[in-house]
Amino acid sequence: MLQSITNLYYKYIGRNTEYYDWFLINIILHPQTVYESCKYQHSLTQQWNRRDHAITKIVTLFNIILSFIFSITFVSLRWIIPYILFDVIIPMIIGIIIAVILFYLCKSSFTTGDSFTVRYSYDIHINAYFCYLLISHVLIFILSPFLFKPTLTATLFSNIITCLSIIYYIYITYLGYSILPFIYLPKKVYIIPMLAVSVLFILFTVFNLNVALLFL
Repeated sequence: MLQSITNLYYKYIGRNTEYYDWFLINIILHPQTVYESCKYQHSLTQQWNRRDHAITKIVTLFNIILSFIFSITFVSLRWIIPYILFDVIIPMIIGIIIAVILFYLCKSSFTTGDSFTVRYSYDIHINAYFCYLLISHVLIFILSPFLFKPTLTATLFSNIITCLSIIYYIYITYLGYSILPFIYLPKKVYIIPMLAVSVLFILFTVFNLNVALLFL
């Protein structure tokens, strides 16, 4: 059984497991290092985007597994499949929209000789979304007995975690674009959205709206 799963993993994901492990660990702990490696890759291959879709597949599979765990734990049986589809497909669509918008916002800054494509924008989204999943899904699931209570304290800490996941998403996204040599991004580009998100979550907390519970 384990061998069959391993073979399927190698077939549909890839065999470069050491690189995948290094990438997924460092995009959380040392994101600057990951993007420095992207710059080095560009110097060798003259392209910014990843050469394969393995990381995207791994993050998508991770999202599906987390959605399944959430659904069987918190959602009634008839809503399991709709919940998984919603939790996987909607973020994917939103990610594509974000990638396309940011790509075209940056488009005026580069020349026809640059290898920056919308695929790199989507790679940045996947990097940031993986970090978002770890905080907003894994951490909240672990702490759910304390966070999913009808109290202001539970709402406060739940919203702090959700807010931090979005802030980290913004930060990882900023780092991804900041390494591009043809774009200058001042810190206010990511500080302003972070402040806006923080204010929004303060309002949610004041009205005792637990954002994590709203999507269950």
